Amino acid sequence: MHECPAHPDLVYKKEHKGKLLIGVGRAGVSVVSGSAGQFPKSLLEFQGRFATEGACAEYLFERRWPEGFVCPGCGGGRAWLLKTKAFTYECADCRRQTSVTAGTIMHASKLPLTMWFWAAFLMATHSNGISALQLQSQLSLGSYRTAWMLAAKLRRAMVGRGRRLAAAASS
Repeated sequence: MHECPAHPDLVYKKEHKGKLLIGVGRAGVSVVSGSAGQFPKSLLEFQGRFATEGACAEYLFERRWPEGFVCPGCGGGRAWLLKTKAFTYECADCRRQTSVTAGTIMHASKLPLTMWFWAAFLMATHSNGISALQLQSQLSLGSYRTAWMLAAKLRRAMVGRGRRLAAAASS
């Protein structure tokens, strides 16, 4: 066990059978370092905060488990980050594997998390929305079909429960 220099309240084990153990607080409560604060307000702030896959995954982790990892199977608070599966954690108690994207529109997508984040930012910051064709152009996506799927999933996710998308928004 080692202390984390950036977060002295964390104890972590560097590796265990090819897996990285995430930080567990001394009091037994799981803790994860935070990128606490507000969602970026400007393009430059967004670029800086979500520049890498790791930064996007960390953001998703913090939103999914604000008090630290909690296994959806057994409720355990310790997990290893798997090296063989991107952004997937394995519970130290029951060995259930859970991804930071599980249960989200990004789950099982082949697109990088950075692409999803950029698309969401563009859709949320354009006053009249953004078309799939514009999304394809702005993100240099290879196919219109990918851009359309991305836009459609994001639109569905942005609509409040009990509301429906207008027909004009499906283009």
